[in-house]
Amino acid sequence: MIILRNVTKAYQTGRVALSGVTLTIPAEDFVFLVGGNGAGKSTLLKLLTRQEVATSGVVMVGGQDLRELPERRVPAYRQNLGVVFQDIRLFPRQTIEENVSVSLRVAGMDRRTDGRDLVADALELVGIAAHAKRFPHQLSGGEQQRAAIARAIVRSPSLLLADEPTASLPPDSSWQVVQLLAEINRRGVTVVIATHDRDVVDRMGRRVIELDGGMVRRDDRYGRFEPGIDVSGSWPVVGVRTDG
Repeated sequence: MIILRNVTKAYQTGRVALSGVTLTIPAEDFVFLVGGNGAGKSTLLKLLTRQEVATSGVVMVGGQDLRELPERRVPAYRQNLGVVFQDIRLFPRQTIEENVSVSLRVAGMDRRTDGRDLVADALELVGIAAHAKRFPHQLSGGEQQRAAIARAIVRSPSLLLADEPTASLPPDSSWQVVQLLAEINRRGVTVVIATHDRDVVDRMGRRVIELDGGMVRRDDRYGRFEPGIDVSGSWPVVGVRTDG
């Protein structure tokens, strides 16, 4: 479970990226974070990956208070996270299976022994097992993003964060990638996706949290991306789902 209570993130420049953010994301939820540039989506994800530390408030993930988490324990915390980036970040001179296995090596697991099956299983799940020996430039953009997702899930994380995972993809590939993330969610992984892709958000019909100026503008469990409609007052506790 993710719990944010009255979270503010301010920088020394004076810019306030998040202000008074309060929300709860239950385990195994599937959530879209939407909002314009500068709304605070990426900052919120950075708080959850512990790349940034909140200026004030409470940031809890899986029972851990990330503001109080010692630096020496951050790597261990991140072992239970999967992260998918907009720019994919595959190593061009490594095969797809080698790219996926990087995540295991960082965790100290030997790919040649217990990690080999994990890599194969991850590639099978995302539908590119046949491309394991290929290099990134030999794959389409959608296939490359699938490889990045395989790398993010190979350690079986309980939380998967995706920052604009469909931004550089055509509509058909975008839909396939989000459907894949939904399948991962059905396997018990909490999924949080920051996106500008209104079509995908509307087609999915999942929970939508809209940020505007660093604040939660609305939290809509019915999943319509309708900027400009403020329904923030509709929920007694922002972010808590009541439909199971």
